[in-house]
Amino acid sequence: MRITNSMMINNSLRDINNNKIALDKYNTQLSTEKKIQKPSDDPIVAIRALRFRSNLSELDQYLERNIPDAEAWLELTEDALISAKSMIQGLEPYLVQGSTETLGTDERKAIIENLQAYRDQVFQDANADYANRTIFTGYKTDKNMTFDVAEPDSKYVITQKLTASSADTIYSVINKVEIGETDYIPADETPNMVEAHRVRLAYDGLDTQALNANTAVEVKKADGTVLFTTEQIYIEDGVYKNAAGQEVSPYEPPAGTAYLLVDSGEIVMSDDIYAKYEEATVNDAELSVTYQKTGFSKGDLRPEHYFTCTRTENGVTTELKFSGEPQDIEYTINFNQKLKVNTEGREVYSQDIVRDVDELLKCTQYVDELETRLTDLDKRIANTTDEAVLKNLNSVKEALEKERTMADEILQKRFEEAITEFQNHQQKFDLAITDVGNRCVRLSLNKQRLTSQQTNLEELKSKNEDADMAETAIMLTTASDVYEASLSATAKIMGNNLLDFI
Repeated sequence: MRITNSMMINNSLRDINNNKIALDKYNTQLSTEKKIQKPSDDPIVAIRALRFRSNLSELDQYLERNIPDAEAWLELTEDALISAKSMIQGLEPYLVQGSTETLGTDERKAIIENLQAYRDQVFQDANADYANRTIFTGYKTDKNMTFDVAEPDSKYVITQKLTASSADTIYSVINKVEIGETDYIPADETPNMVEAHRVRLAYDGLDTQALNANTAVEVKKADGTVLFTTEQIYIEDGVYKNAAGQEVSPYEPPAGTAYLLVDSGEIVMSDDIYAKYEEATVNDAELSVTYQKTGFSKGDLRPEHYFTCTRTENGVTTELKFSGEPQDIEYTINFNQKLKVNTEGREVYSQDIVRDVDELLKCTQYVDELETRLTDLDKRIANTTDEAVLKNLNSVKEALEKERTMADEILQKRFEEAITEFQNHQQKFDLAITDVGNRCVRLSLNKQRLTSQQTNLEELKSKNEDADMAETAIMLTTASDVYEASLSATAKIMGNNLLDFI
């Protein structure tokens, strides 16, 4: 085969270019620290790189966004629950004191002040929010758990579910001594203590519109049939009256009667009505009652978080449905794995907490009031010389002392019951705190696992994409030497011409 000069030159130029490509390859690898610059350089490396980068991108989403958000939400929830629990725990010494001791005037006043303080602050953490989203309101993250300000004109029509556990027994004094009473009080007309069956609704201070419109408040079964109808009674001139304006004893409903006390939000049932109620709630069958309340104080729990209701404000009525179904807010914290981050306030913040405190306040203030009246009466007796008047005042004193004794007994019973009730409230918070703690542990474990996966993937990604710098430097030096040698050899060949060969 005849080798021409042009063939040698072309082959040399091709080889120089190949050597230059190799030099450029290793020079680029050394400067970028990457094995390939485009997928065609090594498709297998490129495919694996895309897979690793995709997995790392997901891990970054979990570790840098989802998990920190979930951690912040859970920590804020736990802090709020612990704070609320501490408020309830703060009541315990007063409950124990009230249930085991005969309270003096100073002790009662101290308890009243402290109960009032705790009452006003018990829901202060219920409106905690994260990134302008309230954490205890389920899907309604734009609504607070409680009213931010007093809303005296807001009207709610509330449908509340009732169960067997909704009913309890209440003790009350009847034939109370009237304030300023000076007439002789016979022994058979002195105060007496009675017990009655009642259901305490979520709110007090209900509307009396049903009285004015002759619209009955009914307790219904789940199928909509009426179990019984309540007779609403209200306070006028210091005494309870019915729709006809007749004075009634609120905790002594006649047979076949159930009273709705609009001021205290209680349904008081006669024995036969209670028997019907008890029978209807066998096997946890649900009853319901619909009532209306206008005007809410700052700090009251909003009804829409607990009940199906309608809200009327500025003449506009809005229907607010409540399904009772869980409203879980979940974050994806791992591949195909979600974690619930919220705790619904209705599970822990109950209207019963404030209602229980209100009853303690009411009973304590009642005893304190009787003590004050007895003190005033003793002064009047000490300054009275008329035998007839003195006889009347002494009969009043005996009746008033009997009333105070019964009020003390009721107060002590109420404190005893409150210990159990507030232990139950505290238990709800304990369970909620434990649940949040368990979720925090689960989140922490996932975070550790993902961090380990991220480290492993980073190492694999580096091995797949990153060039070995020592090896690349050697290959670059070798390629440079080869390139320089090819240039030198070609220069010698290209320096010869046809005359050199003739």
